[in-house]
Amino acid sequence: MDEEKEFYEMMNNAESFKNELKALIEKYDVSVWESDQYNGIDEFCGTDKYFKFNNMHYPVNTIDDIVYELLKAK
Repeated sequence: MDEEKEFYEMMNNAESFKNELKALIEKYDVSVWESDQYNGIDEFCGTDKYFKFNNMHYPVNTIDDIVYELLKAK
């Protein structure tokens, strides 16, 4: 398979993935909740992002943690 064909196949796969993910987000009423993180001396360290389901936040795992866990399991 040539590079251009592989590129367009990857782009089509990415679009299909986004469409399926959008359908899941709508099905489970998913949104995002953000929590700023600080170290012990009140210096900003970053923002953790969590899923919200039916407008209730799910503080067990960050979105990144969930994605990495799923990718590692495949």
